[in-house]
Amino acid sequence: MANRVQDSSRGGNNISGGEDSEEKEKKSVPRASATLVRELSSSWTGSDSESEPEKGTSHESGTVRIRRVSTRTLEQAHKALQHFSDPTTAATTAATTATATTRSSTNASFTGIEKSQAGKSPGAMRHSMPSFNDQGGKPNTPASPTRLPSGANRRRSSMSATTNPPSSAPSSPRRSSVNGSPRSTQTPRSRLPAPGTQRAEKVDVVDRNIDAALELARKIVTRKSGETRLQDFRSGLSQATAIAPSARGELLMALAKCLCSLPHSKGACLAELRELAADMAPDFRKAFLQQLLKQLISNRDSSRDDSSNEDKASDAEQFKKRHVYRVKRQQAVSELMRQDISDASLQRLGRLIGKGEFSGFDHGVIETVIIGLDDLDPGDHAKVLAIFPEIGIAYTDVLGALMHSPHMEEIGKLAKNTGLPLSARYLGTLTGDRGAMQKLLLILGKVALPAALHVFLANQIGELRRMAIPAPSLAVASRALLMEIVSLSNMSEAKRCQLIHAVSQIDADAVHTALKDSELNNEEDYWAHAHQVVADVIDISSCYELVDDNDNDTDVDLRSYAARARKLRTDDEAKAIVAQKKCTWDAPRLRPLMLEKTDGAQVKRAVFNVLSSNLPYAAKLALLKCETEPVGSSVEAYVKEEHYKAAVAEYKKKMNLVTIDNDLAYQVVVDDLEKYTAAYKKLTKKLNPDAIERIKDAGRTAMFEAKDSRLPAMHVAAMQGNSDLVRGYMETVTGFVSTLPADEIVTFLELSVGGQSLFHCAMKDGTAKVIDACMSVILGSELLEKHKIRLLEARRQPDNLGAFYLAMSCGRSEAAICFTEAVLKTEVLDDRRKVRLLQCAKPVPERKTGVDTRANKPLNQAATTARAEAEHRKHDRLVSDFDTKVERSGLSSDDRYKLQTT
Repeated sequence: MANRVQDSSRGGNNISGGEDSEEKEKKSVPRASATLVRELSSSWTGSDSESEPEKGTSHESGTVRIRRVSTRTLEQAHKALQHFSDPTTAATTAATTATATTRSSTNASFTGIEKSQAGKSPGAMRHSMPSFNDQGGKPNTPASPTRLPSGANRRRSSMSATTNPPSSAPSSPRRSSVNGSPRSTQTPRSRLPAPGTQRAEKVDVVDRNIDAALELARKIVTRKSGETRLQDFRSGLSQATAIAPSARGELLMALAKCLCSLPHSKGACLAELRELAADMAPDFRKAFLQQLLKQLISNRDSSRDDSSNEDKASDAEQFKKRHVYRVKRQQAVSELMRQDISDASLQRLGRLIGKGEFSGFDHGVIETVIIGLDDLDPGDHAKVLAIFPEIGIAYTDVLGALMHSPHMEEIGKLAKNTGLPLSARYLGTLTGDRGAMQKLLLILGKVALPAALHVFLANQIGELRRMAIPAPSLAVASRALLMEIVSLSNMSEAKRCQLIHAVSQIDADAVHTALKDSELNNEEDYWAHAHQVVADVIDISSCYELVDDNDNDTDVDLRSYAARARKLRTDDEAKAIVAQKKCTWDAPRLRPLMLEKTDGAQVKRAVFNVLSSNLPYAAKLALLKCETEPVGSSVEAYVKEEHYKAAVAEYKKKMNLVTIDNDLAYQVVVDDLEKYTAAYKKLTKKLNPDAIERIKDAGRTAMFEAKDSRLPAMHVAAMQGNSDLVRGYMETVTGFVSTLPADEIVTFLELSVGGQSLFHCAMKDGTAKVIDACMSVILGSELLEKHKIRLLEARRQPDNLGAFYLAMSCGRSEAAICFTEAVLKTEVLDDRRKVRLLQCAKPVPERKTGVDTRANKPLNQAATTARAEAEHRKHDRLVSDFDTKVERSGLSSDDRYKLQTT
């Protein structure tokens, strides 16, 4: 039984594994070079000297093996005799046998190589069956019957099997037959893989496909037929699509070098190359875009004259004309948007915002229309926006205006939260990327824009997404390439979008012509060269909007635009226009500056930047108010919530709890007054007086926070007693008296909210220093006298009561006396105006019925003048101080008597 098990393992039935390389070297490999006569003689005589498998094997085991070898040898001998019986091949076989005999010495020289290399190849181990013939049960892998044993036998593989059958005899009798027949020796294989063959190592199919695609891309330029080059190029694009984005970089670079050799459809191929590189790393995209730009620059048309003799107006002349043209139309549009909307006004509005002296639409005028929608009723929004399609204003023009509007920062923040910059969304929208269109539309849906404007954008973008996008021309694809370079440049997100918009407004053929006419810089920096081309092709106004009029710009990619904008300094008129910088502030940034910073000079510079900017009046007013999102749904609701939260915190601290019962949660009791009262009593029942006082302090703080969040920043500063900040703000505004209209200056000084102006808030809640600062600036300004009286009276709406009247009524002695002294001492006003301000007469109410009569009841019961109201309210000390100030003034006796008795 043991012999049979060993014999079975020799036959290759055991597949448990192979043997170690050292043990394989000890085992002799059966040779196929033994002659047929020796094999026949050993099988008949029963001698086991040649057939003994290894040392230490028993005689019985050898006998069994000899018997099986003899049976197999008889079969081969029978076929060999049949072969020799053919007279046509006898001579050839004899000659071949003689040749094999002469080569026996050569075969012997390869024996050592076979022993040293046996078992070393991974391929040989994979194609061999294990055997356990060694002592100790260690695995032993015989030579593979599917591979040639050495280089000598490799040379014999070209010989015919019928010529020399013994030379191709298999080394293992058990593996040599299939269904009892000898294995064919027509295609012998080597036991060791040849160097460089596929079986030498594992083949990566992806690498093989990439290599094939690269080989195809490198041969495109060698094709003689243009159609063949285009076909191979498209085939390369298809193969690049099937390759992962991280592995297709080399192929895209190779295809980019073949772009100029295409006979046609270069624009479509260029667009698809850009699309394939969209998902790759920014560093690769920059290098790839430079390679594409290099191909476009080198693809010059020698038959066309590169130089242009067209006379162009200077940048200063273009800048002045465009600025005057824009300002006039913006003022006219602002006036129309403040009036009632009618058919005549809509027709005039269409003429103002349509194409005029310049080729494209002015984004500044469209921006004025968008901002002016806030002054109209919601029903009129759709009427105004309905004229946009009639005059040819598309969604791209509206988006360009939004990129320059105060909404830009909110749009940028929302886009940043999506994980992709706004410039990428905007670029995809302009170049026809449906996914980018949809995502940008979703972002705009979250911006505080009029509903009619959302509908307009959704309709136009949705209609474009349903249409088939035609293949772009080379000029259009070249312009898109420059826009993508801009989107990857080192500048702020807002400037990227503005520059992309400026390039998109230029005709594609003009951009392509400028690109082909350009001369590469000495450093061969294609990135900087692209910005130089863009700086030369866009209009000077858009170029200047990107940079300041100084040399302190830190963005390297903006140097070309700064160099061109710097030329405006040579013209005096253009220099005066340049002094009106673009506003760099917004409400979320300006409000903390006014309330948290103590540097009044910095606040004055910020206010000056807002007023000197090209923003329309409504946008300037919104910025100067610095109104942000209010805290809570209402003051009462916010105070109630914070008060209750403070009670919960004290209750947890007292009872040493981590959480409270659900019945005490604020969300449970907030809508039920009885539950709220019971829960609050339970929370505060066991608290000490100090804890109760802390809860009250939290409620008072919440009330101040809720009120301040609904007021402009300057109102809060006045209530806090920050006289220097209020003075600096008002001085900066009054400095624009000769530059801006007087009505706008007065509005900027009032900053009216809820019917109360800045000076009214100062008289009601401010200190004497704040009141003195306001009055000194107003009285010392160059405003007309009627405007000064309007600011100092500071009448609130809708009851039209003056600020001094309310100060006397409330008994605010410090504020009232400070106002009285300032009016009596000034030399700017005459006595008649002084008496009017100090009387501060209450307006006579109109006779009304119903609910209005009850609403005006407190006003009807009030006294006629400020002094009379103070006397009526029994503020005797205040009345006495007022009479003393009036008596010591330089007013006439009649005026003094009038003020002291009324």
